[in-house]
Amino acid sequence: MKSGGISVIPLDAKKVRIHASGDFFSQAYFDMWLELCRNHPDIEFWAYTKSINFLVNRLDVIPNNLTITASKGSKHDLLINKYNLKSATVVNANDIKFITRNTANYKGKVMPIDYGDVQARKKNTSFLLLDNHKKLKTKPDKDVSDSLTMQITPANNVNLFTINGIELKRSI
Repeated sequence: MKSGGISVIPLDAKKVRIHASGDFFSQAYFDMWLELCRNHPDIEFWAYTKSINFLVNRLDVIPNNLTITASKGSKHDLLINKYNLKSATVVNANDIKFITRNTANYKGKVMPIDYGDVQARKKNTSFLLLDNHKKLKTKPDKDVSDSLTMQITPANNVNLFTINGIELKRSI
């Protein structure tokens, strides 16, 4: 992409996550994705970004079939509150209190936890992402222990699950 290529969307695509890793690196690149989304209104697109400055420059022209989540932890975090943007906060599971398997109390606020981009695809829901690189110091309640972390890595065609510190792999 950085060399100027334009993404080609497969003809049978129904859902597209923009970037499995990486981010929008320029306003022109961000705008190219907006155009691709407009040209494919029957496809659902979603993305995470720390390049919040590019997003706020185009808030008035985001297509309805595109959901963008601002990833907290960038130099542009102040724009999240200023523009009331949907956001994701990466947290250590030891720093939250699980309420159910899909919700937790974080800094006095009850928030959903996203597993597998379910919350990322919702329009206006800010949420938590569990840091997959941190080990739990304590075991959570039984009703939440079966779904603590899930990292999907489609490039490798493997689902990686970590349950109570035990990593499980399943080919897909």
